[in-house]
Amino acid sequence: MEVMPSWITLLPPVITLIIAGLSKNVSLSLLVGIFTGGFIATNFEISSGIVFGIKKIGATFIEPTTLTLFAFLALLSLVIELMGKSGGVAAYVSLLQKKIKNARNAEIAVILFSFLFCIDDYINNMLTGAIIRPFSERFLIAREKIAFLLNSLSSPLVAIIPASTWAAMIITRIEDAGVSDIPSNNQIIDADPFFTYVKSIPFSFYSICIIASVFFIVYRRISYGAMAHLEEQAKRQTPPIEETITRKTSEESIASFLIPLTCFLLFLPIFLLYLGNSQLFGGQNGLLEALQHTNVMASLCFTSIISSVILGVFLLYKKKTTIKGLFQVSFASIWGMRNSFKTLTLAFALGSIISKDLHAGTYIATAISGNIPLFLLPVIVFGLSTITTASTGSSWGTIALMMPLAIQAIASLSTSSIPIALASTPLLYQTIGAILSGSVAGAHISPLTEATIISSLSAGANHLLHVKTQTLYAIPSIIGASIAFIIASAPTNSAYPVNLLLLALLAGLSITLLMLTWQNKKAKKWTI
Repeated sequence: MEVMPSWITLLPPVITLIIAGLSKNVSLSLLVGIFTGGFIATNFEISSGIVFGIKKIGATFIEPTTLTLFAFLALLSLVIELMGKSGGVAAYVSLLQKKIKNARNAEIAVILFSFLFCIDDYINNMLTGAIIRPFSERFLIAREKIAFLLNSLSSPLVAIIPASTWAAMIITRIEDAGVSDIPSNNQIIDADPFFTYVKSIPFSFYSICIIASVFFIVYRRISYGAMAHLEEQAKRQTPPIEETITRKTSEESIASFLIPLTCFLLFLPIFLLYLGNSQLFGGQNGLLEALQHTNVMASLCFTSIISSVILGVFLLYKKKTTIKGLFQVSFASIWGMRNSFKTLTLAFALGSIISKDLHAGTYIATAISGNIPLFLLPVIVFGLSTITTASTGSSWGTIALMMPLAIQAIASLSTSSIPIALASTPLLYQTIGAILSGSVAGAHISPLTEATIISSLSAGANHLLHVKTQTLYAIPSIIGASIAFIIASAPTNSAYPVNLLLLALLAGLSITLLMLTWQNKKAKKWTI
């Protein structure tokens, strides 16, 4: 049945967070949230609500997008497992250990690899986690600290890198919302969607603040709250036997590490363009059009298949494994992902109920609709996008929901006729930057988002503890970004106010880093 958006649609995510905090059981909290949403969607009929929840879980699991994601994660896990079994990871670690001599070096390495693999957040999380985990164990770094570093860099980077798997989706959403330089019935603002996205990147204040926070936290050894307690616990552990790190490096072992990485860098762009019907492969779309219309997850999946097959053949040729061994590793990799698949399925099901059946995102977005001061639009959009992402667990869903609402709001507050010239659309870049910022910030404080779940998986961290520690470190960036949006949106005659942008960046970063410094000095350790 159709549910009218109201405050009651926010109960499932709120109850989920409460149960998660009390029970520290992710699956239980998600199930309670799903069935709560089922009861609301069926007008509080208990039996119908239970059936609704069960059907939603089943339907979510067999959705093509879900199965494609699981296939990609399983294949990527297989590649990483093969790299480990063949000595590839150990060989690469052996080369790195001359440079990585302490915990700070290991954390800096996370930053460097995150920038190296910034084309996709899934690849970033999984590969960087696999490389760094031996060092985190050797130097007794808390797993939640590694999960924080992974999560705080992967999504923020991929959201502001024009050559990432997010960029095509963002450009498409901007165009669908009515920003286009091609006349049509859908055109609201006369501007090129690609360059609109590129120019909005400097206004993605949260991404910039959290990335700067990571550098600052690692360099200044910032540690407070629950993270400080976990780091103290980790330091009291016994480090692993040195042999696991210092295995003799061989050319074949290094090759088993570099082959899949080369395959990813080579074949991912090929599949992105091929599935986007690029002219390079006999299609009709140019480069940008192909990237806008491609199937990102299918491209990642096909790339993983080729990488795993090529690596498997190489290992068979070098007699580092057998066909039976490959099947055993494949089964072990898939079986080892079962808990992650369960958590992702439940999170996706709950997110689907909240967004598609209860329309909570629409309620949040329209709750404050009406006459608002123009200069407050970006910071309000940032707050709404953050809440929507945290509630629904979907960054991409938030961008798809908020982009048309924000563009329409800008148009309604403009005195020009449609299509509106770019020079007559104040706050366009600030507002798009606010949507991108909120879609990332909300993901960092929610246990429902797949990026947060995968960061926990990759680092081997407790998921709820990761969300708790991540939230404490994300709050300064959220506050700093909010101040930056207010400053950048001050009244001006320029559609792209560079002076305000620089002042906003300075203020946002200063507030963020000062708050981190203050929290570190306060050094209040929360009881877990």
